[in-house]
Amino acid sequence: MQPTMSIFEGILLGAVQGITEFLPVSSSGHLILAREFLKMGAVPLLFDVLLHVATLLVIVFYYRKLILRLVVVTMRFLGGNKRPEDGRDHRLIVSLLVATGLTVLVVLVLRLIGADVASVRSVSVCLIITAVLLASTKWAVKPHDLAYPWWQTVIIGVAQGFGTIAGISR
Repeated sequence: MQPTMSIFEGILLGAVQGITEFLPVSSSGHLILAREFLKMGAVPLLFDVLLHVATLLVIVFYYRKLILRLVVVTMRFLGGNKRPEDGRDHRLIVSLLVATGLTVLVVLVLRLIGADVASVRSVSVCLIITAVLLASTKWAVKPHDLAYPWWQTVIIGVAQGFGTIAGISR
């Protein structure tokens, strides 16, 4: 049986996604809690995908200049025309690739062991963990540069992987 939802439910879940995606809270966790509050079952997969595609489009629009610059730097590098001023961007590209690879690896392991199951209880516990982590950032050192040292890249990639668990914010 295909999951169904009303237009009102779709608008409400879209609003929850839009409001929470760019806050330091888990949008996926809040979507699960909203569905539970509304006594909804599973949402159609297409709706879930469209919510995330809309978020991706907003992010790409916001970072369009940086993305374009990184694409140009990559094309120059692949074409053998690398420039000395591209060094910082090369380090950022490598950091992004390594962190993304580690994120995928962690997600695959989490799925393999079944740790990505989202219930109201698990989301609630994960939201508390997120709150503690957010409170701890009061003592964090702010980066001055987007090209991270290798050890921070590893931490970011692994943390992003755990951030895919509903209730844990990235």
